[in-house]
Amino acid sequence: MKKKYFLLLLLLIVNFTIQAQTSCSNATLITINGGCLNANVSDNTQDLPNISGCTGSTSFQRERWYRFVVTSGPQSVTITANATNRNLFLQLISSTSACTGLTQIACANNDTNNNSNQTETITTTLNNGTYYIKVVNVGSANSNMNLTSLCVTSPPANNNCSGATNLTVNPSTTCSTSTNGSTIGATQSQSGCTGTADDDVWYSFTATSSAHTITVTPGTLTDAVLQVFSGSCGSLTSLGCVDNTFGSSTETITLNSLTPTNIYYVRVYSFGSSTGNGSFSLCVTTPPNPCSTITNISSCGNITNATFTSGTGIYATSGCGSSTSGSELIYSFTPTVTGAYSISQTSSHSTIDYQFKNSIGGCNGTTGWNCIGSINGSSTSPTFNLIAGTTYYILMDAQNTTGGNVSFSIQCSPTIPSNDECINSTPLTVNTSNSCSVTTNGTTVGAIQSQPGCTGNADDDVWYNFTATSTSHIISISAISMNNIVFQVFRGSCGSLISLNCTNNTTGFSTETTTLTGLTVGLNYYVRIYSNSNGTGQGTFTICVSTPVNPCSAINNISSCNTVVNLNVPAGNGFYNTSACGWSTPGSETIYTFTPSITGPYSISQTSSFTFIDYQFKLASSGCGATGWTCIDDMTGNSNSPTFNLTAGTTYYLLLDPESNTGGAVTFSINCPAPPVTNDNCSTAIPLSVSSDCNYSTYSNTGATSSPSVPAPGCAGYSGGDIWFTVVVPANGSIRVDTRQGTITDSGMAIYTGSCGSLNLLECDDDDSSNGMMSMIDLTGLTPGITLYVRFWEFGNDNNGTFGICVTSPEPCVAGNGIGNTTDGCPNISSGGLGLLGSDPDPISSCNSSACVDLEATYLTLGSPTSYSVEQIAYNPPYQYNCLTNPISVNIDDVWSPVINLPFNFCFYNNTYSSCIVGSNGMISFNTGNANGSTGWRFDENLPSLDEALFSNTIYGVYHDIDPSKGGEVGWELITLDTGCRALVAAWNDVPMFSNNSILYSGMIVLYENTNIIPVVHY
Repeated sequence: MKKKYFLLLLLLIVNFTIQAQTSCSNATLITINGGCLNANVSDNTQDLPNISGCTGSTSFQRERWYRFVVTSGPQSVTITANATNRNLFLQLISSTSACTGLTQIACANNDTNNNSNQTETITTTLNNGTYYIKVVNVGSANSNMNLTSLCVTSPPANNNCSGATNLTVNPSTTCSTSTNGSTIGATQSQSGCTGTADDDVWYSFTATSSAHTITVTPGTLTDAVLQVFSGSCGSLTSLGCVDNTFGSSTETITLNSLTPTNIYYVRVYSFGSSTGNGSFSLCVTTPPNPCSTITNISSCGNITNATFTSGTGIYATSGCGSSTSGSELIYSFTPTVTGAYSISQTSSHSTIDYQFKNSIGGCNGTTGWNCIGSINGSSTSPTFNLIAGTTYYILMDAQNTTGGNVSFSIQCSPTIPSNDECINSTPLTVNTSNSCSVTTNGTTVGAIQSQPGCTGNADDDVWYNFTATSTSHIISISAISMNNIVFQVFRGSCGSLISLNCTNNTTGFSTETTTLTGLTVGLNYYVRIYSNSNGTGQGTFTICVSTPVNPCSAINNISSCNTVVNLNVPAGNGFYNTSACGWSTPGSETIYTFTPSITGPYSISQTSSFTFIDYQFKLASSGCGATGWTCIDDMTGNSNSPTFNLTAGTTYYLLLDPESNTGGAVTFSINCPAPPVTNDNCSTAIPLSVSSDCNYSTYSNTGATSSPSVPAPGCAGYSGGDIWFTVVVPANGSIRVDTRQGTITDSGMAIYTGSCGSLNLLECDDDDSSNGMMSMIDLTGLTPGITLYVRFWEFGNDNNGTFGICVTSPEPCVAGNGIGNTTDGCPNISSGGLGLLGSDPDPISSCNSSACVDLEATYLTLGSPTSYSVEQIAYNPPYQYNCLTNPISVNIDDVWSPVINLPFNFCFYNNTYSSCIVGSNGMISFNTGNANGSTGWRFDENLPSLDEALFSNTIYGVYHDIDPSKGGEVGWELITLDTGCRALVAAWNDVPMFSNNSILYSGMIVLYENTNIIPVVHY
């Protein structure tokens, strides 16, 4: 019976649930500003009052009933409903008593779309009483409707500033009393300081201290925004706006400089638009004022153990610029010695911002604090200067609110150096050459500032002086422990100094150097030295005053243009610090005289240099001093300058000034002016001589015109401005015509056979020369004795001028016979005796017949191809480097060859391969999937590695960045060795280096049949 009774009760409950909310009598209660409800609207019987009015259809399908109670009328109420299907109709109904005198007082059906998301809203002011909401489906479909949300809201009493709720101020950092609040139903009173303030509510409090902390803790509120104002409603001034967190995280603001007894206003809202409103709690606390308990530190060097209470402090931001939300501690300290002090912190619970100020300015307030440093854990601050007998406040401000222990001490000022002031400057010895034979050691530790710095912070400056023995001296200061050196040179006397120089060209522990010129012999000069940073960098150093060699004291003559000059520049500092080209030139200078025999445009051709060289010139008649120089160009390596005009019979000085003081070799020549253009046409072509070495002759195409009777050559941007030369083919039938830069840096060139008026183009070239983008043509197999016509022009015909040209006759390439010579390839078999060349003391002979032949074999002891060792071998390449039968990397750089099929198997790291590829930069790879792809050209990784340009299954011979696009040969050939075995020979012959085309590389890698030996040969 108990079981049957339970089932009957369950059926009754189910039946009641199905019938609920179908009429006024069982309407669901919904609370104003409470939670929103959702339901399935399913009752198909319409109860009075019937729906009427409003926009849209009034065809009844389904309904559901709700009720709410107004107790604070008249009260503004907003009813918001949302449905995802059918057609939503809202009906607001008043009553005279429970479900009696029901009358429709408002309705909403503004969106008449069926089967879509739909929101309807009713806003009205209601007196006290019970009201009913009927949610109706008036769509065309006779079916249920999904009501996703029904809310009844009313603005809270503190919806505006004038209705602000008063907050209790807690007297300490403990939040004993907080106030609960909600933004539900609130509307926007003014624009938000961040986000959208469409649900802001207001609070007020009366300040009891100069600092208070306001904390909002969300309940259902999302992403709280907190703003605090001074003033009165209608005339508010924002003191702070915080939105440092999101979601349900707490927002906190600490206000300083408040006026006790003044009223302040607090606004709270959710960041989002139409979202995030909800409940929260608000608390006002009072952080302790650190000025109320100041502890004295009696002397430097003593350890102080401090305890920070947890909670928010009074200063939100420190003088160091950091956010310092934690509590603060203030100490007083009166130094007995003037000097540079520092803070040594042994341990800390948080990063502590140390600050100080003179106590005469008072303790209260956030202004006037000077940052010492932000220190975490065990560390020492920068130094800060204090004056003996003056009392200072030391403020410690924690960067977090956790609280904890800090151990620290004020480090006493070290002894002030004797040369801390100009009047006590230390004399320096002047070296008679640019070599620092005598130096002086110094320190800035303990020094304090004597005057503002010329750059950086001169809080540790020390002073030196020297008497000039020359019109130029070099000052060099080398760091020992000092960091980021600055030095300044003065003339005059202490108290009336005039700055001549301020040097801070480097950082860290690098040496600072300057060359002073225009000095007066016998006059005293002052040098001030300090570290660039404020409070850090102090340390030891050495200072040297040296005397550069005056380049005017040793002038060499250049007798004629086109003469190659080889110069070795000594290491050390020079006489002139800056060139007329505008660059810093600390190196030793060299000066030449040159008297041109022809008036015209000259230029400098530099073949090589150890650094950038600044070339300058001036009239010798103006004297050889530091002024009056005109820049020609600054050049490095193989380069050519712009032209500069010289007058015949006039002597000039030529100055070479290096941009580095390391010293090294420089090779250059002065290029003669190009003769006037006489070879503008084929018929007036200038003959060029063929020589064994390339000696460039200088010509110019300035003023040249086009050659309309000869078709355009079809390469190198020909637009006219061409000039002509002839060459007679030598007996070997080979010529090479090469060009180099002058004024022209990008050229084109074509070579023809035939005669003027009937020319046949042999080849046209743009930039095959190793000299930048200049032209070079190699021709072989020519008929000896015939005349070739050479046509030259500047690419684009827009930068005409000088250039160099030469003709040589390389010996033609002679192919090998395919037979190599080696002892490393395979066994060497000989017949005819048992001599065995002496190594086997007990030879075996089992053949006694006269028809037998004894065989003797010399063989290699081979290892396993699972690991390899490297050893030096005698230079004996098994084959030639050039003219191999399969050229690769022709006029192109950094590529792998096509796949090379081997006629034998080769074992490498215990894998057998029958094909390989050869790379431009000196390697063979068995990873044939990279065929015709890029080889890369550099790597920065430690070996072994496959990063960057390193490939697996690859033999790296002499691997470096060579450039076969600029010359030389790369090729491979399968050969038969004199031992009868076969081999693959890959060779690189006279290939220029990428960065310096004058350096050539030749090398070879060989793969032998039947052995694991891999010879790498180069010269």
